[in-house]
Amino acid sequence: MKIAKNAATGKVQEARMDSSTFYLEYSEDSTIHVAKITDGARNLGITQREEGYGRNIIKAR
Repeated sequence: MKIAKNAATGKVQEARMDSSTFYLEYSEDSTIHVAKITDGARNLGITQREEGYGRNIIKAR
């Protein structure tokens, strides 16, 4: 959650995560730095699975 908040201006409306997918929804006035989200998840080892991939879904309304 800290990564999601620090990677954008505006408000995080919703944030969910399962074993390989982030779902982040931001307010309409947000500027989102997607690379900060994906790099942050990678640095935490969250997207490092045996399959070798992770998924991120980002929605700005």
